[in-house]
Amino acid sequence: IRLLNGKCRIFFEKRKTCGSKNSLFRHFNNFFARKGGISTFNALYLNSFLYKATSLEMKRLIVLAYAVFSTMALCAGNGLSAYTFLEMPASAYSAAQGGQNVALSHDGVNNVFSNAALISEKENKQLSLSYSRYLNIANFGGAAYSQTWNSHTFSGGVRFLNYGQFSGYDEYGASTGTFTATDVEMVFSYSRMLYKGLSAGVSFKPIFSVYENYGSFALAVDVAAAYVCEKYSLSTGLAFQQIGRQVVTYDDDVQALPFNMVFSINKGFKHAPVILHFTYTN
Repeated sequence: IRLLNGKCRIFFEKRKTCGSKNSLFRHFNNFFARKGGISTFNALYLNSFLYKATSLEMKRLIVLAYAVFSTMALCAGNGLSAYTFLEMPASAYSAAQGGQNVALSHDGVNNVFSNAALISEKENKQLSLSYSRYLNIANFGGAAYSQTWNSHTFSGGVRFLNYGQFSGYDEYGASTGTFTATDVEMVFSYSRMLYKGLSAGVSFKPIFSVYENYGSFALAVDVAAAYVCEKYSLSTGLAFQQIGRQVVTYDDDVQALPFNMVFSINKGFKHAPVILHFTYTN
């Protein structure tokens, strides 16, 4: 997968390695072209999967599935930003509501990752732990906690995405051992009620990323507001997410953060287990 002129393109290479079977599609040259997505590797080999495949058709299926998944992740960030894992939903409840909803007043302390304004004294001393596994390869998890003192609510959280273990090779096909890739986000938030259901919050977010020998570090801020009316089962939220920049880069190029402006409205019904929601993202 390469990024050319801002577009995602998929290509395959057929290579032969001395002393081994034909390793079709094994080499992904300039994976993601160092332009974000879920990885910035120069080369990534999927030999651990391809060698287990018993037929050429199975190998093609494995590579195509991985390519489609990776391209979706890359295009979701427009191919122009790093740390696209920040756009993943932080909880099962958030994922069920579309993943980008910032008016989920019932998501508790997990809102620290999307809209800190929704965290109030109701979430005092609330702890949340989560874990997911993607494609039996990547591990995604996190934790969040909230504490309130005199109507001032402080909350924090951390979440990570580990892409698993990979086998590395140089340009000559010689093994260089194994390596891993991991993204980590930390969040420190403050929120308080302003007036009768209207609240505001701000979050400070250090972001770390390590891919084999490449590493980066970024600082970001989220600014958000929310209005909740329990009488009419109505909640709204507005969040400006990932305002910041990369401090330490993978190489000489400074990559943009996946900035996002999200506006959401949720409306529940007194006598029906249904919630209608509208979300606008930019």
